[in-house]
Amino acid sequence: MMEKRQHSRAVVQADITVMMKSSNTETGTEATVFSSHTYDISLGGLMLVVDAPVPVDIPLELKLRFDQGQDFSFMGTVIWNKKLRRDDL
Repeated sequence: MMEKRQHSRAVVQADITVMMKSSNTETGTEATVFSSHTYDISLGGLMLVVDAPVPVDIPLELKLRFDQGQDFSFMGTVIWNKKLRRDDL
């Protein structure tokens, strides 16, 4: 299978806080916040390990924390999701 990625990925496990916004016509905008960690990362994206799937095309606010205490905040969009077995990671 041919690789479609433009940038190579590095296996980097870092803590990440994810805020997923959703609209509700009755109450306005609501947000779900959860903690996770990355599996790998590249210039073009990252793979999160989460307990429940996040819908495709959902915009996310992400705060990434590396072991050295460096924080990076950025926006992202879910491109795909897939249920993985523990053996896959």
